[in-house]
Amino acid sequence: MRDANKKKESDARRHRERMANDLEYRMRKLFNCIRARCFSGKGRDDWEWYGAKGLEVTITVDDLKALWWRDRADTMNHPTIDRKQSAIGYVLENCRFIERADNLRAMIPTRRKRRWHKKPVQLQTLAERGAR
Repeated sequence: MRDANKKKESDARRHRERMANDLEYRMRKLFNCIRARCFSGKGRDDWEWYGAKGLEVTITVDDLKALWWRDRADTMNHPTIDRKQSAIGYVLENCRFIERADNLRAMIPTRRKRRWHKKPVQLQTLAERGAR
C-alpha cells in the first residue's frame, strides 16, 4: 500500500512539473480534455454543455500553441481555453485563452445549479403551513 501511495505522489509531482515547464505536454493534455468533453458519453457531468450540443473539434495541438502565444497565456496566473460563442465548437477562430476567474465569472449565470431553489409546490406548501 505504501508503494502505491508513493507512486501516486510521484506521478502527481511529475505531472505538476510537466504542466509548469513543458508546453507540448500541457497542450496535449488540454486537447485531450477538449475531445473528452465533446465526444464522451452521457456519463459525464458536463455532457449537456458539450457533447449533447454536438460541438465540433477542428482545433489541433499546434493551433492551441499558437493561441497560447497570441493571447500571451504564459503571463496569466491560471489560463483556460474559452469559446467566444458557446454555440460554436472548438474552432481556431472561436477560441481564446483567458484568466480562469474571468471564465468562471462568465459561466456562473448559465451553469450553476441553484441549490437554494425550491420548487413551486414546496413554496406553496410552506405558505399553506404559515397560514394555519
